[in-house]
Amino acid sequence: MPSLRAAFAAHRGYLSDKWEQYPGIYEAELHDLLQGGAPLRVLEIGIQNGGSLQLWSQVLPPGSRIVGMDIDPACAGLEFGPEVEVFIGDASDAATLDRCLGGRVFDVIVDDGSHRSGQVIAAFEALFPRLAPGGVYIVEDLHCSYRRSHGGGLRRRETAMTWFKDLADALNVDHFEPADGDALAPDALARLRAYGRWLARVSFYDSVVSVARLPAEKTRPYARLMTGTAARVADPAAILPQLPVRQLRGLTLLPGIAGALEPSLRAGLVAAREEGEALRRMHAEASAEAGSLRARLAEAEAAAQRAEAARRQETQALAARLAEAEAGMARRLAAADRTAQARIRAASEAAGQAEARAGTLRSELAAARAAMAALAGEREAVSAELAALRNSVGARLGLYGAYRLQRLPRPIRQALRGAVTRAMRLRAGLLGRPSAAPPAAASPDTLPGAPVVPAALLPAAPPGLPAPSEPVPRPATARRLISARFPALRPLPTYPLPEAPPRLSIVTDGIGPASGTDTALLLGAALAARLGAGLRVVTRDAPGEAATVREVLGRNGMRFDGPLELAFAPEDESRELPVAPLDLFLTTSWRATRATLGSVPPGRVAAIVEEDERTLHPHGEERLRCAETLGHPGLPVVVSTEMLFRHLAEGPDALPNLASEGMWFEPAFPGADAPSAEAARRRLLFQARLDDPRNLFWRGLEALDAAVAEGLFPDTAWEMHWVGEALPAVALARGVVPIRAGTTAQDVRQPLIASMDAGLVLTDAPHPAYPTLDLAAAGAAVLTNTHPGRSSLARYSANILMAPPTTEGLLDGLRRLQGLAEDDAARARHRAADRIGRDWNAALAPVVARLAARLPAIR
Repeated sequence: MPSLRAAFAAHRGYLSDKWEQYPGIYEAELHDLLQGGAPLRVLEIGIQNGGSLQLWSQVLPPGSRIVGMDIDPACAGLEFGPEVEVFIGDASDAATLDRCLGGRVFDVIVDDGSHRSGQVIAAFEALFPRLAPGGVYIVEDLHCSYRRSHGGGLRRRETAMTWFKDLADALNVDHFEPADGDALAPDALARLRAYGRWLARVSFYDSVVSVARLPAEKTRPYARLMTGTAARVADPAAILPQLPVRQLRGLTLLPGIAGALEPSLRAGLVAAREEGEALRRMHAEASAEAGSLRARLAEAEAAAQRAEAARRQETQALAARLAEAEAGMARRLAAADRTAQARIRAASEAAGQAEARAGTLRSELAAARAAMAALAGEREAVSAELAALRNSVGARLGLYGAYRLQRLPRPIRQALRGAVTRAMRLRAGLLGRPSAAPPAAASPDTLPGAPVVPAALLPAAPPGLPAPSEPVPRPATARRLISARFPALRPLPTYPLPEAPPRLSIVTDGIGPASGTDTALLLGAALAARLGAGLRVVTRDAPGEAATVREVLGRNGMRFDGPLELAFAPEDESRELPVAPLDLFLTTSWRATRATLGSVPPGRVAAIVEEDERTLHPHGEERLRCAETLGHPGLPVVVSTEMLFRHLAEGPDALPNLASEGMWFEPAFPGADAPSAEAARRRLLFQARLDDPRNLFWRGLEALDAAVAEGLFPDTAWEMHWVGEALPAVALARGVVPIRAGTTAQDVRQPLIASMDAGLVLTDAPHPAYPTLDLAAAGAAVLTNTHPGRSSLARYSANILMAPPTTEGLLDGLRRLQGLAEDDAARARHRAADRIGRDWNAALAPVVARLAARLPAIR
């Protein structure tokens, strides 16, 4: 059988490319295996032209088996003898190795593959368990660890050279000092110990490292041996007491030295006993001193308890005085309330009498109208009489209007204003004293329920006893503190999938009637269909249901026939999300975007923006992180409405990336074509979102109350519907009580919107709110407020009226709103000519095409 050097020099087959020192290294490392003459099992990573596999066939003992593995499919076409097998796949991927190699083990493994450090390390970790006991693992071209082109560099921690140097530590892990072992991360120390049980040697050569595996697992540290009988220079009896305990436990004294050490060991034992007696005496003295200290500490604790009891008595006395003062205050307030209620009842009775008189006038008006209807057929004969009757009716109406609008409201308003003013002044007199200062906040280290003793009440430490020190908590790391402060911004907890079918994932807080994610679901479904990918909806607050997604898509006419899956990735990181290399992501909020960018390359993420989320955080850390996330370089951003896009891209605080990465669409409202049901009274919808800080609920309440007081939207002809969560029960002027409705499912909300004649939507936002466009698309007249950059919405529909967000400005707008709402013909004309979309597929088609071209291919 030729030597490796001779075989390499005489080779005439497939090309093999090696450095000149490699044949000698292989002869040194494989000498014992080759000399044994038994068949060997060899795995070589990296086939290239196939020369190495042919050389192994020439130098290995008869019956040996050789396996080559490469990622290049062209290697499968090389021809070898029956002792050689070729597999195409990534040797750094454990799943590929299991598929190709099954349960095989090898006597020799050679890594001559990519030479990139990450893949070299991954291949070793995956293949070392497949190295047979007594086998050798050789990595060629390790000099690539110094090359920037291969992800290397001198002494960089992530290089393969540094990683194999750490195996030298694993070889000697039994000799670590305890403090040094504790300083390592637990998983790092466990890895070194695991390798240390199987490593026989780690040999470094120029460009090569060789790792030999022990014939059997090392189950204990190697023992220290002593033999011989003469010790003329260093006395073993003086050396043994200095040895670490772990070496003493494994110490083996061979027969020759055992007898020679007996006198020295006996003397050492006597000295150890004497030292032990001295230590016991010191322990007894220390115990006595500790008892004295405990007694003094008990005395100090008793004094503290006495001080705490005195403090509690003082607190109880103060509480009793406070309760007495509160009771007196309550009595005075109740009396003031009774007086105010009596005056309000008197004013209400006066208003009732005035309303009765107005009712009489309304009856007379109704009779006059009936008379005019009866005489309509005799117009020519009684024209003069009809003119007189009209004059009479007009005079009555004028008198009634003047009386109602000038005389009636004034005394009522004066009486109510006087009663309320006196009640408020009395209340201010009772409750206007400044409250006591709040108690000081407890220290973060104070245990719940533990008594807090003022420092002034604690006794001084007795002479000679040091003052007790405060416990010093172990400081948290900066990363942990930041993660605890911003849990929603932690990177998505993920684990890698080697491969998966094409998939687009929508990352959102939740899905449902109040989630506001319908538009994102529609965009995600349209984009997934365009890419031929599946759709996955990832929720963070609570698990979602596929039926909810299907209902949103079906209701909006969006067809999606691909696979649909739901996943839950909560902020507490209790569940991990599987992510394949080609997965794409669509995020619905800046927090979801930030978390996704922490785990997914930016080029595979796009964001949909329906609000300027910076306005939710006027100042501080959240606003800073929100702006950084929305302005992330290279992040495609899809914006709802051109008006919001212009604000974000060109406004006073513009996001720099939108000019190159941004795009926009106008929303569609397909349900707006549903016919409204006939109602006895007209209907006004007030979008009242107390849970949304951008919703101007309280200003709307002021404006509606003033409008009803003026006589607008009377309850005899109008119903008021307020839509929002946790709305307070309220009675407007003239006793008008709105009908409150929570945030409802779309199949209930859409018929409600279709039945409206008018709407009031007030938002502190630079773009049109969806309810504004939804109501206008259904044919209702809508009043919304102006905002910097949003002075008119006529581009969408003439049924949308604008007013400044002052009480007076909105009151004037409500007058115009009632006039337009009661003009059914004008509203119908405006609806027929509006420019509000009804088809989501058409609305999203341009941005879907741009996103499909912008995002990387997933096939």
